[in-house]
This record gives sequence, C-alpha cells and structure tokens, in this order.
Amino acid sequence: MAVTILALLFLVLMTAIAFFGRGKQPQAGVNMQKCSLCLRPFEQRLLVERQVGDYRHLHFCRECILGLASDLGLKN
Repeated sequence: MAVTILALLFLVLMTAIAFFGRGKQPQAGVNMQKCSLCLRPFEQRLLVERQVGDYRHLHFCRECILGLASDLGLKN
C-alpha cells in the first residue's frame, strides 16, 4: 500500500514539474541565436553565419568580430 501511495505521489510530482517547469515560450516572430564566441543571444539577422563542414553553423556578433580583427592588428 505504501509503495502505491509513493508511486502516485511521484507521478503527481513529475506531472507538476513537467507542467510548471516549461518556462516561457519564445515569441513566434523572433528568431534568436547565440554568438558562438561570447554566447550572448542576438536576433539572427544581427549575426554573421558561417558553415563548417556539412552541418555545423557558427554565428558571430559584431563585437566579437571587431575584437578578433583588433587582435590581428586590423583596423575597423
């Protein structure tokens, strides 16, 4: 009997976590992506995208690109 009660409590707890733990859904019109270097989220239109190999896509923000250019000694 105790095992049945514990199993039911576990199921109720898992259902509550699944329902309330979902968080906020992203807005439908906004396509967000993280910069591959600094990991800050940006709208995808503000990032430069480069493909590596057949499937991997890297995204870079303006600040990271300018930082890399200054590390190389290039002017902005």
